[in-house]
Parts: sequence; structure tokens; C-alpha cells
Amino acid sequence: MLDPKLAVDELEYAVRELGFQDPPCSRVTPAGRSVTPASTGSTRSASTARSTTTRCGPSASSSGSRPCSTARCSRTASRAPRTSYVYNHIGGLAASHESLCKSLFLSGVTHRFPTLRFGFLEGGVGWACSLFSDLVGHWQKRNAHDIRNLDPDLLDVDALVALFDQYGDARVRAGLVELHAYFSRPSGRPEQLDEFAAAALRSVEDLRDKFVPNFYFGCEADDRLVAWAFDERINPAGARLRRSSGPTSRTGTCRT
Repeated sequence: MLDPKLAVDELEYAVRELGFQDPPCSRVTPAGRSVTPASTGSTRSASTARSTTTRCGPSASSSGSRPCSTARCSRTASRAPRTSYVYNHIGGLAASHESLCKSLFLSGVTHRFPTLRFGFLEGGVGWACSLFSDLVGHWQKRNAHDIRNLDPDLLDVDALVALFDQYGDARVRAGLVELHAYFSRPSGRPEQLDEFAAAALRSVEDLRDKFVPNFYFGCEADDRLVAWAFDERINPAGARLRRSSGPTSRTGTCRT
């Protein structure tokens, strides 16, 4: 998406004029534009997603459409070799989808538009299970309350240096003054301490309810990791992620 207004116009046309329910949203780099992580979607910040969906979200939600993302293998340094399709392809589609899904969630899109559904065509669902679990784990440690337990200013520098003196070798003990100065330096503070603030989460169950109903994941019939999506014993809060058959099909992908 190069311009939110253009995206809204195209969405309105696809839904109201062409009759699409699940409009495909391709992230193919336009001809003549250099291929960079930003242009391919391999890096997509939550702030960018928040700005974009502020304009596109209401249109998609009010029209009842369910945008579907068609992934492409990100041309990052780890997937740049020209001699191996297999090397570039494994994990490529999943990485592209994860970037978009993660930014949509962290920017609070599913909180502000709870009825809006997104489809991720191709790439399977294994990456989504991992992302969901990682989001839960990070929220439990870095929510607005518990993030303060990780405040570097709480470090007892004198006690730490005493341990260096007690257990360190001669090289460590020779640098105790420098070590004390290093760990005593003022710590930086991010502008937004609670990185989950936009999602307005209250519990793990709340996180689950703002993730699971809004995202659908296209899977091949022989995808061995589909079972993971339904395994309530493994997924946090007993979640059952929503997979769809026919990864390249653009009909019925995001049906609730």
C-alpha cells in the first residue's frame, strides 16, 4: 500500500462495484521501485499500521469486507541467493505474513475494529501459532504493570560488582571500577513503555479474544502443522486458531 486514500478508493470499488467480499491485498513492489525491506513488507512498524488502518479500517469494517493478504517471499539478505528456490522459499511467505499480522495486532486494529477479519493466503498456520504464543509470553512480562519489574534502575549495582569481585577472574577484577560505572549509567526510556497499549489488553484471555477471531490462515491440505492450530493443550488460553483450506483461493477465506 503506497497511499491510504488510494487503498480506500480501491477497496470501495472492489467491494461495492465488483462484489468482492474478500478483496486481495497484494504487496508486490511496483515496477521501477527499489526492493527494500520496507517496500516488501518484511519490516512494518505498528505505528505505520496504526496510521494506515485509521483511514482504511472504518471503510473495510463498514463494508463488511475481509481483506486477504497475498504474501511474497521477502527479498531480505537472508533470502537473496539466486541459486536456490528452496532456500528462499522455506519460511519466506510466513515471514511476510507475520510482519503484517504482528503490526495489525500491536497497533490495536483488532481492538478498534473487532468485527474486521483478515485472511493470510499461503504460508500455513504454524507461524501464527508461534506468533500468538510469543505475543502472550511478551505481554505477560512486558505489560503496563510488569514491565516495571525489568527497570534497569532497580539493579543493585554494588551487589552485582561484589559478585564480580567474588567470582570473577583476574581480568574481571581488574575492571571493577569500569564495570561499576557501566552498570550505573542512566538507563534510556522509550517514549511508550507499554508496547501493548494500543491493543488495550487486560488478560491473556483478552489477548486471545482479540487475535483468534480476527485472523484466518490459508493452509495446504498436506500441511503437517495444521494440528497445532487446534491443540488447546499447547496454545495459550486454550486457543484454537482459524485455518482455511485452499491457500490461494480468494473465496470463503475469512468466513466466520
